[in-house]
Amino acid sequence: MGLREGGSVVVMARLPPRDGLARARRAARFLALLVFAISLTWPARATPPLHLSVETHQLPNGLRVILAPDPSLADATVIVRYGVGSADDPKGKEGLAHMIEHLMFMGSKHVARDELLQRMLQAGAANLNAFTSLDDTRYIETVTAEQLPLVFWLESDRLGFAAGSMDQATVDRERAILADEIRSRTYDTVLGAVGGVVRSQIFPTWHPYRHGLDTSALGNITLADVRAFMRTWYTPSNVTLIVAGHLDPAATLALADRYFGDLPGPAPPTRPALPEWQAPDARLEMAAGVSRDVVQVLWRAPPLGLPDDLALDLASLILTDSRGRLQRELVSRGLAVQVAAQEQSMVNASVFGIVALVGDGVDPGRVADTILGVVADLAASLTAEECDRARAEAMDRDLLRLETSLGRATWLVTRPDRPLGVSEHQAVQFADVQRAVRATLLPHGRAVVVVRRDGRAPARGVVRWQQELPR
Repeated sequence: MGLREGGSVVVMARLPPRDGLARARRAARFLALLVFAISLTWPARATPPLHLSVETHQLPNGLRVILAPDPSLADATVIVRYGVGSADDPKGKEGLAHMIEHLMFMGSKHVARDELLQRMLQAGAANLNAFTSLDDTRYIETVTAEQLPLVFWLESDRLGFAAGSMDQATVDRERAILADEIRSRTYDTVLGAVGGVVRSQIFPTWHPYRHGLDTSALGNITLADVRAFMRTWYTPSNVTLIVAGHLDPAATLALADRYFGDLPGPAPPTRPALPEWQAPDARLEMAAGVSRDVVQVLWRAPPLGLPDDLALDLASLILTDSRGRLQRELVSRGLAVQVAAQEQSMVNASVFGIVALVGDGVDPGRVADTILGVVADLAASLTAEECDRARAEAMDRDLLRLETSLGRATWLVTRPDRPLGVSEHQAVQFADVQRAVRATLLPHGRAVVVVRRDGRAPARGVVRWQQELPR
């Protein structure tokens, strides 16, 4: 029989007699090999859609509610998404959106300091988390359906009443904590603290995505700044409440209306349209206290959700999976110890990036030239077989996310209008990837950055030389 456990089916079967166990294992291994061999001759087929249920509602105050019920799951994940991120930080107040994320755990009108986390943990909540991206801020928890009233009450109370409960002492305390978090999460990464310098090669000075992770602006943030930012952006019509997993849709919608429906708030301001721009063709060399030399190449890419954005996801897999082109040309030949490619999808513009950790004794310039050569060759000689393999890998990854309520809720944050259960990469074809690669990964409008290891350099690195090439 089958027992469903956390979205997976566990099959219970009678074991063979002890004296036949070895023979049974040999037979099973032979059968597995036979099935694998036969499968190599099967034509590639699309994974059938799961057609998981999704409901979208809007409360009278503008708060959006997205429900994805599945009684086979043991729990439900709640994500409260605020449509504001660090790209909305006022100039000179960088870090404000992230600080407010921290302050939202410091109590509200009806919830004392530290009470929110205590109540969540006492209710058995898992996946307790919150984070701020350039585009949004999210608060996450996974609970049983019986605990949804508690979660909705806590989340609605901090949406409606947290700002009025904050004081300057709390802001000052969180400023120090946030600065330490930025240092630990930024300076201890592969690229150290030079990420903002690297990103600045793609985005112009006026672009909201150019914000760096410097902690110096935190000292400019006051309690008045916090309250003004929250009055502007922490309003019901700028919130999406996502609940996925074991839940009753009608009862959950009624709970959402009960706890969130009477919260007032104006609509958030309309962000001005950004002018069009062309990324420069830039080369940059830095010195920083990184663990080893690093080479990074960046291109501006289409925004989140556009067809070429999904196609470039597959291009990143083609370049760096276990049989990928960059693996063969860099890692297998000892030029790099590790290489990765990613389409970082964002609302206003994405970034396609390749980063390589340079091998011992290898000239980083040689690694950079190899990367550029591989990308140029990809545009000229991409194969349908590579696309099929990447699509299958991406579809497996997409479907794996759907095994948990957290994976489903996260899916709906970034793709609320896409069917839940249908791999978003399923429809991406060879011609789509070929077009996206040729249109985006151009031999111009890219940033090539070499970061050389230097223990004497400051944490944020120092630019040794920089040039912008004519287009």
